[in-house]
Amino acid sequence: MPGKKKIKSTSAPANLWRDRLRYFEERQDQMLETIRELVEIESPSDNKPAIDRIATLLARRFEALGGRTKFHRSIDFGDSLQVDFGAKVSGEGAREPVLLLGHYDTVYPLGTLANMPCRVEGGHLLGPGVLDRCVSGPRTDCLRRPSRCVVQAAS
Repeated sequence: MPGKKKIKSTSAPANLWRDRLRYFEERQDQMLETIRELVEIESPSDNKPAIDRIATLLARRFEALGGRTKFHRSIDFGDSLQVDFGAKVSGEGAREPVLLLGHYDTVYPLGTLANMPCRVEGGHLLGPGVLDRCVSGPRTDCLRRPSRCVVQAAS
């Protein structure tokens, strides 16, 4: 069909997936520590100073990885954080841009950690904001996504 864009296949060789799995397995402790650090910065949805505090920490983290950060300021709600990593569109190491959307509020009110601390129990990471349950339409507890664009917790 003229003008129709080809869609690239998302399948990858099995060894690529094994390499990716090994990469994350080797860094599991570091990822858990990062999630724990973020969860322990309480950031209720209705608390602008708390949301802005965690956004500032995330901006520093992304800048350390080479990202360019920009805050979109809000008066009544937490500021939005935009992070850009330069896409290389041609030549060796070419890569397309990737868009990640997420949120960094834990929803729970300040003080929740006193009664519901972040912890690892039975091989699961537990705590307020560790996992996000997306619900649209009928309730679907099995549909899960990463909280705060960090990493998918095992369920």
